[in-house]
Formats: sequence, C-alpha cells, structure tokens
Amino acid sequence: YWVDGEEAGTTAGDGKVEIEVRPTQTSVSLRVEGCPDTYLLRVAHLDPIDTDSGVKQRLVNLRYLPESSAHVTSEQLADALRRFQQQNALEPTGIADDATRQKLVSVNGS
Repeated sequence: YWVDGEEAGTTAGDGKVEIEVRPTQTSVSLRVEGCPDTYLLRVAHLDPIDTDSGVKQRLVNLRYLPESSAHVTSEQLADALRRFQQQNALEPTGIADDATRQKLVSVNGS
C-alpha cells in the first residue's frame, strides 16, 4: 500500500493497515495495490462516544449507517444499533447504552 503517494508497506495477513501519523496530521491518503481508488482517511475526527454524533460516526465507520447519515432518523439509528447489538452479542434494544458504546469503541478501534 501507499501512503501520501509513497510506498509504505504491505498489509498484515488479516488485511489491516497500521499507519503512524504526526500529531498535527489531519488526513492521510491511502492506495492499495490492485485497487484504482485512493482513500482519504481523516485522522482524529471522531466525536466522543458519549455523544449521539460519536455513536453515529462509529456506526458509519462500521457500515451500519450510510456515509451520508447527517440526517438519519431516530428509527434508522435504532435499527442500525439493533443490528450492531445483535452481531456483537448485546441485547438488541436499539438504544446506545453504556455496553453498546463500549463495544462500538472496541470494534471501531477508537
């Protein structure tokens, strides 16, 4: 893979890419060999998990909500939460309780 136009390494066997960034860096461009797209990764742009926007952002990252979820309804959010909860051995309430928030952080990686 390439980071900001320079070859940076190969993925691990699980397909994960770990990239070190400077503390002041706000984005990184990533390109994977064999893929025509370049991905712009925003760094340090997640709201705190104790906010609704932080929950939504993590659900977007994990593909439970579409990227254009700025105007997601409460019903869509509850449905996404239920699907996440079911797939992560949590009670599917559709509510972002403490256990769900902790699991979102764990699965999302932040």
